[in-house]
Amino acid sequence: MPVRHGSQWATPGATDAERAGDAAPVEEIFRAVGVRGWVYARCLDCGADAGSGADEPVVLASVVKVPMVLEFARQVAAGELDPADRVRAGAGDRLGGIGTAGCADDVELSLRDAA
Repeated sequence: MPVRHGSQWATPGATDAERAGDAAPVEEIFRAVGVRGWVYARCLDCGADAGSGADEPVVLASVVKVPMVLEFARQVAAGELDPADRVRAGAGDRLGGIGTAGCADDVELSLRDAA
């Protein structure tokens, strides 16, 4: 998915029509691969934003992973975490879904793999 910078961002306070123009390339990618997708991005420096389906509700589980992995990456970069450290995921830690959810036994993996 392309990352958009500089003048390609919608200006802060842009109209829905202006934002729709910014989202067109992303929507093209979604159509080309036969999926429905939602995306929203905001420039932290100037507040400009762009998105496709950004105002539609989505399942939180899909969204909450992004800030979690960004915080993990920040802590690794700051030397606060070693991504090779090991953690154990026991039955009480697994809530369903994919990954370790289907494992009958406890699973040990690195923080990097858990992220």
